[in-house]
Amino acid sequence: IIRRSFRVVPVLVGPSIPRREREDTTERYARAILTLFCPWRNVLDICDPYTSWSNALQLYQSSFTTESNK
Repeated sequence: IIRRSFRVVPVLVGPSIPRREREDTTERYARAILTLFCPWRNVLDICDPYTSWSNALQLYQSSFTTESNK
């Protein structure tokens, strides 16, 4: 693995982030939010192959402290 000499920020290309409230876009919403806000180098850093994206997002959100929610 080669370390980058500069930091990069992922940019989602395509339609806007799906709405959280809509049942038919829950997985796409969770994937987009995790991609943007969870540190990762490989997709397996974010979501286990046997876990849904929405469950992975719930796990990630449960790790927030009360200070980080402000």
